[in-house]
Amino acid sequence: MEDDEAHEQADRERIFKRFDPNGDGKRSTTELGDCLKTLGSVTSYEVKRMMDEIDTDRDGYISYHEFELPRQREPTKLSGVGFLERTPFFSIV
Repeated sequence: MEDDEAHEQADRERIFKRFDPNGDGKRSTTELGDCLKTLGSVTSYEVKRMMDEIDTDRDGYISYHEFELPRQREPTKLSGVGFLERTPFFSIV
């Protein structure tokens, strides 16, 4: 069981790093938008809504800690955004 959890954690870290093009450990709105556009169609409005939802410290970036938070939230709390539930970027983690 611990091995599964460690493996999942390593996968999430790998995925976060893969979509962190400059390696600074955080994702800007532009980086998020570029990442999501490679995975499918996304509008600027949807990217902004996602940033508003995920960037809890309002510094304009998604840190790894904030990246982990949507996985820990109840799905009903994400319903205001809606897009998060159907975004491959979050379903792969």
